[in-house]
Amino acid sequence: MKKALTIAAILLLSPVPSLCRERAQDRGHRQEWKVARLKITGTQKLKKRNILPALSLNASLFRKKIFSVSALRKDSTTLHRLYRSNGFLRVSVEIDTVVRDSARNRVRIVFSVDEGPRTVIESVSLDGDKSGFEPPLEKKLKAGPGKSLSFSIINGDMERIETWCGDRGYLEALADCKIGLSEDSLKSSLQYTFTTGPCITVGTVRITGPDRVHKRVIGRELKFKPGDTLTRKAIRRSINDLYSTGLFSFVTLAYDSLPPDPAPDSSVRIVAIDAQKRDFFAAEFGLGYYTLGGSYKFWQQFRGSVETSYGNFLGMGIKGLLKGKASFVNQEVEAGLVIPWIFGIPIDWDGRALWGHDDEESINFERTRIELKQRYEFNPLQNTGTHIIHRWENSNTLQSPDPDSVGDKTTHSIGWGLSYDTRNDFIDPQKGLYTTIDIEVAGLSGARGNQFVKAETIFRGYAPVLQSSVLSSALRAGIAMPYGSSRIVPSPDRFYLGGASIMRGFDEKQFGETEIIDNKEVPLGGTAYLAMNLLEFRYPIYRIFGGTLFLDAGTLKNVQSSSIQTTAGAVSLGDLHFNAGAGLRLKTPIIIVRLEAGHQLDKELSDGSSWAWHLSVGNAF
Repeated sequence: MKKALTIAAILLLSPVPSLCRERAQDRGHRQEWKVARLKITGTQKLKKRNILPALSLNASLFRKKIFSVSALRKDSTTLHRLYRSNGFLRVSVEIDTVVRDSARNRVRIVFSVDEGPRTVIESVSLDGDKSGFEPPLEKKLKAGPGKSLSFSIINGDMERIETWCGDRGYLEALADCKIGLSEDSLKSSLQYTFTTGPCITVGTVRITGPDRVHKRVIGRELKFKPGDTLTRKAIRRSINDLYSTGLFSFVTLAYDSLPPDPAPDSSVRIVAIDAQKRDFFAAEFGLGYYTLGGSYKFWQQFRGSVETSYGNFLGMGIKGLLKGKASFVNQEVEAGLVIPWIFGIPIDWDGRALWGHDDEESINFERTRIELKQRYEFNPLQNTGTHIIHRWENSNTLQSPDPDSVGDKTTHSIGWGLSYDTRNDFIDPQKGLYTTIDIEVAGLSGARGNQFVKAETIFRGYAPVLQSSVLSSALRAGIAMPYGSSRIVPSPDRFYLGGASIMRGFDEKQFGETEIIDNKEVPLGGTAYLAMNLLEFRYPIYRIFGGTLFLDAGTLKNVQSSSIQTTAGAVSLGDLHFNAGAGLRLKTPIIIVRLEAGHQLDKELSDGSSWAWHLSVGNAF
């Protein structure tokens, strides 16, 4: 009996070791293997920097991709298709090696590519009704004899043909391309064909939208009316202008035949606009910290802000707002009213009234400001706008150890500005340009107020690099000069450098000339400056976390002269001072928070600490 039980126990327990081994193996199989390196050999005509981003297993600098056989096969297919789409019809792609490092659970992958010869375009023809198209439509084509065959260029050409027609009212134009290959596949012929369809004319315009917004608010933003030819450009600008009002969350435009169906003239259409409203009431709150230097205590450098607005008074898109900002140094209350379309002209009128109190180490004063701003966007020049600012400000100096730097109480000025903006995103741009020119002339009150001229320009550029990284740079310059009875530009209207945006190796406003007043080192500001964000590299780290590396340079001079040669001549490239640093970014769908440390590279400028820390919301530029 005991012998039978023993044999039974052995038979029952014998699968246990193998089962444990199988579970251990399963656990090993379930472990994530990550790609340590992906390499491609044999590439000659195509650049690796253009190939690697298309592969799903391409390991980034800070994040390794999870390896799988299916992803490996997918990348092999992607690589093959990428070469064929660029004219390498005889390409051969092989998975050369896959080396596993079991100790670190890492995989190294090598793809071997034999590009083969590249197919060349021998002839290009364009068939269709080309009458009335000036300049000739053929000039819009990127593909041409002697160039390499590229399917992306061919697809772009078909899109360009349809867009070219659509910009002239042929919104239903269709383009196609037939590709002919020689027997050895080394030469190709392209035959583009297109049909224009009818030239669309606006018959009637039907507008549907939220009940609390007048239809004429929508209608005045449209760039077409009944009887006009409907073009792609007019549609695109109309939709963009409707979004720019800030009143709508979603806008659609459709065109259909006039009744009866079929209509007598199929080219005359009903244009239907449907705009969905967004929330008109908004509230924003902010909390920040900035380094002021000097004798300010840690807790004195916190700041807070609140802003409330309602964007549709009287159902006409009139916006009212109320803002407040406060710290132990500065306090401001601002009320504003923004009215679009003045007397039927597409000009935004923006009126602001502000009261503020500044208690800085150099000066303690109250100011009251009324500012009127008119904005206008150029229709002939896309992405370009201009504005005129009329400012009246009264400053009541409560305390100043240096009265000569204050100037008169009243500043009455008019300013003009021009901007050009092609950024793909206002909050966190990845590519594009942004430039502004602003000129201000103070002295509208004559000798009773401050008289000075002030000009400033800013240029910013952004370019995507590597994977989800951005390389950006900025240049800014300014000059201010007194004239008439004034002998100085008042300190509140001078330029200041240092802080979270430029010359980040210095605390807020602490770069430039200083003066010892009441045993305190007080920044004087300047009347001429040149500053550059020479280089800023923004890169992802993990999910919402990112990093920045930056190099800044600048010079600031305080020259109180009415001569432009004397003032501008004080700024020299030989006087540039440099600082560099790094930081962390927290990017959420709502805001971007930055924590950066800047280091002064010029040791002779550092007084004590050569480092400055900045905690801010939004990018530096």
